[in-house]
Amino acid sequence: MSNSDVPVRFFGLDRQFARYRDEFMAITEQALSAGNALQGPAVADFEADIAALTGRRHAVAVGSATDALAFALMATGIGAGDEVLVTAFSFFASVSPILRVGASPRFIDIDPATYQMDVAALDRLVTPRTKALLAVHMFGQTLDMKAVDAFARRHDLIVIEDAAQALGAMDGDRAAGSMGLASCLSFDPTKVIGSFSSAGALVTDDDAVARTVRMLRYHGRDPDTRRYAMLGYNSQLSTEMAAQLRFKLAKLQDWQDARRRVANIYLDRLAGVGDVSLPTIRPGSSHNWHKFVLRCGDVSGLAGFLKQRGIETMIHYPLVLCDEPVIKQIGLPPEAADVPNARIATKSVVSLPIHSELLEAEAVHVADSVGRFFEFRSA
Repeated sequence: MSNSDVPVRFFGLDRQFARYRDEFMAITEQALSAGNALQGPAVADFEADIAALTGRRHAVAVGSATDALAFALMATGIGAGDEVLVTAFSFFASVSPILRVGASPRFIDIDPATYQMDVAALDRLVTPRTKALLAVHMFGQTLDMKAVDAFARRHDLIVIEDAAQALGAMDGDRAAGSMGLASCLSFDPTKVIGSFSSAGALVTDDDAVARTVRMLRYHGRDPDTRRYAMLGYNSQLSTEMAAQLRFKLAKLQDWQDARRRVANIYLDRLAGVGDVSLPTIRPGSSHNWHKFVLRCGDVSGLAGFLKQRGIETMIHYPLVLCDEPVIKQIGLPPEAADVPNARIATKSVVSLPIHSELLEAEAVHVADSVGRFFEFRSA
């Protein structure tokens, strides 16, 4: 790497901590000094913030979005013998909760323009065992939830919204997290609002679902009798993390705006470069730019070139979910792996650095380096 090259990290949580170090340390001291390490007042306050943001009646903070998804399935009665529709192209946590409750995933191919589940393909894939659809929002924008809702009504299916990647994004006038019987949010360190640990939340308007999830997150204990009424789990959010997340949540709009500025630099400077296909924003939706994913014919060459220039990239995602070893062990029928668009995506996508602490000069450097790769390749 030459002296003129600027190292660009994929994530910026270290910079975020450095920028707000005094605030984070004060929050931590206040939370820990109170003596309530778990389920202190900050947790309920954080839940109220999330409920208000999504327009939901209830928010339940848990240890991760993965737990939130599993608890949503449990609370809505999904289990052994049931089938759940889910995209074939996502992080593994979109499918592992389905397996965890004993249900079977039914993998759906994607729209190659948006990487979202192909809603038009859903009707022909429903079987008598199909009971629910996991509506996964990819990379920072939502599925077409009007189409999803219409499909679910036709087939009397439960819709659970996996909004792990989409906090702050909109589907028309509806916020990510406001749709479906229950919605699951992630505050993993990699997300737009990321904790310094693992954290998630479930939001819903259904009283029974909220009550069940509150029991599941702490060993199945009934909040009224304080007796253990079901087999539950230990999936609590610490008071310290809740307090820090409240601070971060107040900066959601500012941090989204910062990501949008980076995305616009990429979109402007990479338009028409080589064989690059840039992200497509679905009409009527907004993007929180959780990820900036581009497509080209030589992703390994591009990623290697950028690495030489000190620029970190990632592949989201290198395998379709139905090809993961644990899924293959289940022995799903051959048609479950018939997801050609998703397979093409695994071989042709690369994610560029994008986060709220990324400097605009760094984004320009990244974009210009992508352009330089295609110049060298065509020379």
